Amino acid sequence: MDMSSPPTPRRRESVFLMADVTGDDSPAQRCRVRNLSKEGICLEQPVGLVRGHRIEVSVGMVERALADVVWASDNFAGLRFVHPIDPAAARKRPRKSVEPNSMWARSR
Repeated sequence: MDMSSPPTPRRRESVFLMADVTGDDSPAQRCRVRNLSKEGICLEQPVGLVRGHRIEVSVGMVERALADVVWASDNFAGLRFVHPIDPAAARKRPRKSVEPNSMWARSR
């Protein structure tokens, strides 16, 4: 083991975002994101998440990222992404398609 340099701390950002969470063994739900890194995410008030379950997380422009539940309590859950995500993309608002309506129609 090389002790010449200290381990690099993982970069984790406190954020206020919402995430959509789905899984085979838990109900689809929307949760608050407490912190986020490229390796993982901490969710507030998840329902039915159990350590060891694999779920899908959509947050911002990141859609359906696979994550494993590493720990869960009554109020929070920590998840590790199967593949690292881009935290900047997760902080961006998802694009919503805009449906034209009659107000946009040009009168002739």
